[in-house]
Amino acid sequence: MRPLPWQVRFLRGLSRPDVTTAALSVARSNGKSWLAARLATDYLLGDRRDSEAVIVASSYTQAKVIFRYALAMAREAGHDPTDRGAWWYRDSVTTALLRSRETGQAIRALGCDPKRAHGRVFGLALMDEPAQWPPGSRDAMLSAIDTGAGKVEGSRIVALGTRPDSPEHWFQRWLDGGADYAQVHAARVGDPPFWLKTIRRANPSFDYLPALRADLVRQRDRARVDVDARARFEALALNMGVPDTAEAVLIEREAWERCESDRLPDRTGPYVLGLDIGQSGAMTAAAAYWPGTGRLEGLAVVGGIPDLRERGRRDNVAGLYVNMARRRELLVHVGLRVPDYGQFIDDVLGRWGVPSVIVGDRYKEAELRDALDAGRMPRRSLVIRGQGWRDGAEDVRRFRRAVAQGRIRAPRSLLIRAALSEARVATDVAGNAKLAKGTEAGRRKLARDDVASAAIMAVAEADRRGVLSLDRPRLVAL
Repeated sequence: MRPLPWQVRFLRGLSRPDVTTAALSVARSNGKSWLAARLATDYLLGDRRDSEAVIVASSYTQAKVIFRYALAMAREAGHDPTDRGAWWYRDSVTTALLRSRETGQAIRALGCDPKRAHGRVFGLALMDEPAQWPPGSRDAMLSAIDTGAGKVEGSRIVALGTRPDSPEHWFQRWLDGGADYAQVHAARVGDPPFWLKTIRRANPSFDYLPALRADLVRQRDRARVDVDARARFEALALNMGVPDTAEAVLIEREAWERCESDRLPDRTGPYVLGLDIGQSGAMTAAAAYWPGTGRLEGLAVVGGIPDLRERGRRDNVAGLYVNMARRRELLVHVGLRVPDYGQFIDDVLGRWGVPSVIVGDRYKEAELRDALDAGRMPRRSLVIRGQGWRDGAEDVRRFRRAVAQGRIRAPRSLLIRAALSEARVATDVAGNAKLAKGTEAGRRKLARDDVASAAIMAVAEADRRGVLSLDRPRLVAL
């Protein structure tokens, strides 16, 4: 693939001898990741020796996307990374590195973790989507990169991504003239948002990539009638400013896909039940986790008024709920605006049996206790968890660790996938992440992530207790 005109322009600007820092801002899906991979590959195969190009993103998983693009480009250039005589290559859950044994040149992928960046030496740093970096670590990460690059003569630091929504963000300051070279493709304030001229201004690949052109037209048409879709369209497709935590997802899609399987382990041993009691507009959800095998399942219920098609229309998910119901992942209590919580508890018992531990949200503790009584749940240890920074951040951390370590095996569930795709986390200045509520951290106002909340509580509680302790539950009065 040959560089497009706007990419050639950026490469020329970056190559000027007086440029050590460069910033590029362009709307999503225009070829930014390809350009970053091209820069990394050219550096790897260049005439330097014993120097490293580092790819930094908000998460290690995202950085590996560009890293793997670079691997593909190296293969196209006639190099085989798996040739142990020529290359030192590692691509694991903690390390993504390719180093030439002849020249010592290397490319490496890193998440936004200042501790892992400090002490390293970079000849080229490629910083992907800085607007998405966690607020608690983004400035420290920039400082670590700047220090590492300063130790190599002729080093360059390149930041590429959509614009942040804050003028105080370091990436925006670079775009406003703080970098030696800056190139911005974005709609201007006051531009008619749905005009093709406006869309082209933010998407310089519009006339070269048919798939991008078709996707932007679809996004534009939806944004005309959907307020939430318009906000996303203006932020990402028109590159008018992305909130700091707009893409602060709970779990990266690639990481969750590794947890899914068509061959699930048995429901063996004791299990932990997480319950998230919802209101009329939301779902009430349950998640069952068997720590002995790692099996995780989800189930949810809604009232039958309105029906699923109307509910899907209101939540902007089309026929998703109908499909969930067909797969028996979503139950409907016909004739009710609010589901019968006691009946749902009976449904849970009928599907999974009696749990060893039950975990619920403090916000709905009274409703949870009433539901357990109404559903004839046998007495079991009941744990109440908060969703704030103390309990919530710990639970998110344990859940993410279980995913990363491969301790979860889940079916290919529409319910769980949809919940995880909607779930967002808010991050404090210390880097702690809790599940976001309302529109916090860029969460969609109509998001239905209830089963994600239930799964977090179930997995985290099992992780705290360990497998053996679940065999002897502590009896308490519900």
